[in-house]
Amino acid sequence: MNEEMFQEWKESPLTQKVFKYLLDLCDDTANPIAERIKNGGIFSQEEQLKIATECVTLLRVTEITFEEIEQFYEDKKWTS
Repeated sequence: MNEEMFQEWKESPLTQKVFKYLLDLCDDTANPIAERIKNGGIFSQEEQLKIATECVTLLRVTEITFEEIEQFYEDKKWTS
């Protein structure tokens, strides 16, 4: 990817929708879990590990910023 391609991707309405989707997905994943815990639900160790991994991964993806992506490619000198 070169810088021009990145800028086009960054400004694309589809890109914006994908980032919004990821944020919404994170909420949709966390809310039922929170409700289950509030209602006294118990999770097995396996469920806890799966849920924690899923939530941490989703959160990390949603926290990615365009600046972080730009820096990644800056470090690589915008190679294709």
